[in-house]
Amino acid sequence: MHGRGVYTFPNGNKYDGEWSGDLKEGYGTLQYVNGERYEGYWAEDKAHGKGTLTYLQGDKYVGDWSAGKKAGQGELYYANGDMFRGEWASDRASGFGVLLYANNNRYEGAWLDDKRHGHGTFSHADGSRYEGEWSAGRKADAANRRRRALAALPSPALRSRECRRARARSTLQTATPSAASGPPESSRGRAS
Repeated sequence: MHGRGVYTFPNGNKYDGEWSGDLKEGYGTLQYVNGERYEGYWAEDKAHGKGTLTYLQGDKYVGDWSAGKKAGQGELYYANGDMFRGEWASDRASGFGVLLYANNNRYEGAWLDDKRHGHGTFSHADGSRYEGEWSAGRKADAANRRRRALAALPSPALRSRECRRARARSTLQTATPSAASGPPESSRGRAS
């Protein structure tokens, strides 16, 4: 195929756009049988250049593509009202980006493989904020404290046992009943 045309694939996907040497090349729309849709530029049969992918659940990516993957600058609008604007590499948020949450929280800073990573600022809608380092999606200081605490335990079995004990202690501390409320459910006897 060469020029402009419409082709329905054996799986039901339908492409309407430009062709060159039997490959999608130029501008076109691919309507997937599952309801998703890509509209934009193509090179050598893959999304390449500016384009928009609308997902089945209502999310929508608008931005740059390279060899069939999100790459460069782009915006991802989530069906729940969140929106990410920033840099992409190999289909993942990587580089500088801003995530605006529907509840007015905001993260602005570095990303790696779809996770906050590097320097960034998380601002809460109530005005509080954290500015600092992030690692694999978590505040770096919290992630490092947890990693150091786990590394200090001698074995995986002991680590697991210590985690269970810590959870039990925190449950007892937060579940201390007042005298008026009576004993907790677990210590009440059966009614006869």
